Amino acid sequence: MYKISVYNGYFEQIDSVKLNLIDLGSLDINSFSTPILLKKGLFPITYITESGLFYSANVDSKGVHENLIINIDNNGLISINNDER
Repeated sequence: MYKISVYNGYFEQIDSVKLNLIDLGSLDINSFSTPILLKKGLFPITYITESGLFYSANVDSKGVHENLIINIDNNGLISINNDER
């Protein structure tokens, strides 16, 4: 199992984030979602920005690290990093 949270590094609020069909709600700029537990595997992430832009991707979680952050950067790109907080 992985403990996964989403970080909003985008330049505006994200009004809606869904990770593997779990609604994480909205995210202010430079904030983290509440962590959720997911098994290894491929799962969808979708989000809608404050201005109405819709982004979606499939995220493949794998590896030995148990705490992950899905980062949404200033350009809307999605990446997975180890949670070292």
